[in-house]
Amino acid sequence: MAIFLLKSIICLLVLTVFHKYILQHEAMHRFNRIYLLASIVVSFIIPIIPIEITKVSKIQEIALSSVSQTIPNTLTKGTSIQTENFNWELYLMIIYLLITSIVFIRFIRNLQSIYRKIKDNTQITYQGETLILMPEKTIPFSFLNYIFVSKNQFESGTFHEAVFIHERTHVKEKHSWDILFIEILLIFLWFHPGLYLTKKALKLTHEFIADSAVLRNTPLLLYQNLLLSFSSIRSIPLTSSLNESSILKRIKIMKKRTSTFTKWSKVLPLLPLFALLVYSLSYKVEAQAYTKSQLKKHDYIKTQSNYDLSISISAEGMIQNNNTKYSIEEFQKVIKLRKLKESFTTQITVNPETAMKHLADIKTMLRDHGATKIDIITYKKSIGMESKNETQKTDTEKRGTHVINGKTFFYITKNNLTQYYDTYGNPVTNEGLPIPTVIQFPSDFPDKIGC
Repeated sequence: MAIFLLKSIICLLVLTVFHKYILQHEAMHRFNRIYLLASIVVSFIIPIIPIEITKVSKIQEIALSSVSQTIPNTLTKGTSIQTENFNWELYLMIIYLLITSIVFIRFIRNLQSIYRKIKDNTQITYQGETLILMPEKTIPFSFLNYIFVSKNQFESGTFHEAVFIHERTHVKEKHSWDILFIEILLIFLWFHPGLYLTKKALKLTHEFIADSAVLRNTPLLLYQNLLLSFSSIRSIPLTSSLNESSILKRIKIMKKRTSTFTKWSKVLPLLPLFALLVYSLSYKVEAQAYTKSQLKKHDYIKTQSNYDLSISISAEGMIQNNNTKYSIEEFQKVIKLRKLKESFTTQITVNPETAMKHLADIKTMLRDHGATKIDIITYKKSIGMESKNETQKTDTEKRGTHVINGKTFFYITKNNLTQYYDTYGNPVTNEGLPIPTVIQFPSDFPDKIGC
C-alpha cells in the first residue's frame, strides 16, 4: 500500500506541475478542468496497471530437495513470529486515524455551517436561480444550487448583474461537486500534497470559466474594478466565491487569447508524458524464461523451495498444490487462507496440453492476489508428455510418463534401472514418494524451461 500511495503521489505531482507550467496560462479552461479531474483518477490507476517483463537470467546452482513444503516456513503451522517491543505500525495507524478524524470533523462542520445559512435565511428565486439573502455583509458565493448574497446589497440595488452571472456560472457548471470530490479524498489522504495542489489549480480554473462567462456581456475594465472591490473579503470553505484565487492572475488571463495551434502544441506532449508515467510507475510483474543453452551440464534446476508458492496445471486446467487438485475458484480461497505476503513469487509447472486460456486465467488470478513474479516451467512432448506410454527408445534408454496412484510421473530407464520424477523434476520412489537427495539431470532434460 505504501508503494502504491507513493507512486500515486508522484504521478499526480507530475501531472499537476505540467498543468501549472504548460496548460494553466492558456485560454483552454474547460479542457484544464477535465484534465485536473482526470489526473486525480489516473494517478490512482497507473500504479495498478500490470506490465509483464520477461527476464532471461542464468539458473543459479541450487540443490534439489524434498518437495513436501511449497510455501515459506513463515506460513507453516507452529512457526513462531518475533515481534519488536515497539510496534511502529500500530502507533502510525493511531496517528493516521486521529488526524483523519479531525479532518473529517472539520469537513462535516463546514457542511453544517453552509446548511445553517440555507435553513436560517430568506430564500428567493431570481432569474431562475435560488438566492439566499444573508443579513451580514458578505462577498457573493455559491454552493451546489444556491447563490448567497448580502440582503442589503440585493434590496438596495447594488447587487451587480456581473456578480450574479459569475455565481450562476459556478452553479450551472456544477463546480461545487469538483471541490467536494477532492475534499472527500483529503479526509483519508490528508498527507497527499498532490491533492492540495490540484484543488488550488481547480479552483482557479473554475474562476477562469466564470470570468469568461461574465466578459461576454460585461466590459473588461468594469469587471476588473468589481473584482478588486471584493479582494479584501474572506471567502467561505467549500464554496465558490467571486474573490477566489489570485485576482492578478485572473485579470492577466482575461486578456489572453490562445490559437488552435498553440492549444495542440500544449496538449500533444501529454501523450509521451502519460506513456512515461505508465512505464515508470506501473505494476511490474516479472516472468523469467530459461533456455536450454543456459542449462549447463552440472547446473541444477531451481526448485519450488525458492518460491513463495509452487503449483502445477493439468491439461484440464486444474491446479495441483500439496498433492491436492483445485479449480481456480477453489484455489483463490486457499490463497486467502494461507495469507501469503503482499507481494509473493510463484512457480507454475504446465502440462504442454494445457490450453493457453487456462494458463492466462490462472496467471491473472495470481496477479490479482499479489503475485509479482511468475516463473513458468513447461515440458515438451519430446520428453514423453504426448502419451502415457513409452515415447522414446534408444538401445539403452527409455523415457515416458507413468501414472502412480492417480498422479502422473516422468521416468527414465537406463540399463534396466528406472528413475521416476515428479512434475517439478524431483526424484521420487516407484510409489511416488519424494526422495530427499540431490540429483543431476542429463544435459538434454528438459529441452526447454520457461515461456
